Amino acid sequence: MKNLIITLLSIISFSYLSAQQADTLSIHDPAAKEILDRVSKRYQAYNTLRIYFSYQMYDNKDTTNRLKDQYKGYIFVKGQDKYKLIIPDLEIFSDGVKIYSLNKKDKELTITLYDPESESILSPQKLLYIYNHGFKYLYRGEVSFDTKTLSNGQIVPKRRTMYIVDLYPEHPKESQFSIIRLWIDKANDQIVSIKYQAKNGIDYVVDILEEKPNLNIPDILFNFDRNRIPKDVEIIDMTEN
Repeated sequence: MKNLIITLLSIISFSYLSAQQADTLSIHDPAAKEILDRVSKRYQAYNTLRIYFSYQMYDNKDTTNRLKDQYKGYIFVKGQDKYKLIIPDLEIFSDGVKIYSLNKKDKELTITLYDPESESILSPQKLLYIYNHGFKYLYRGEVSFDTKTLSNGQIVPKRRTMYIVDLYPEHPKESQFSIIRLWIDKANDQIVSIKYQAKNGIDYVVDILEEKPNLNIPDILFNFDRNRIPKDVEIIDMTEN
């Protein structure tokens, strides 16, 4: 799951400092773990979840135009391993065994095996439990400012007080990210925003604009059916021997 920041850019300034400290961190901050455990408990209570989000990608090496990509999309989640991501020109869905990536622009559908150990930021389940495996975590304090939320079909500002929690890979050389920063609503333990700092100087920011839990989401949404794929789409099955 990718880029959700609003005026959160005002506090990115100390992310660099956090990155410099990461190599010296050897503890799992109890204050951070208490918050993260509540977040996981909140989402575990949902049978299904639909998320409407915004995404931005920033290139920190480009001093004239950092923003390289932005769009809005939906994520549908069911259980521990089924999800579907819908963004412009791309749909990615998992039935828990395989992942299907439909590139509408290039008219290609690629099939790969589902990997529960993947670091992919497209996997919503990965985010909720990522801190339990291979990450150190640190509580950074609280901030209050206007975020964005969907209300009555309109994106409007909403004042929130949020916890900031940083996740650091325990084995940095094996990870593509140096930091994953979470902004978590203090009032209800909802994830409001996520920033992924990649080692290549790219930041991915995802803002959660709306959550709809426990909707009736049929399994067909996550299952592959050749009859529902346009005939001119080429299928590339990477799971075949």
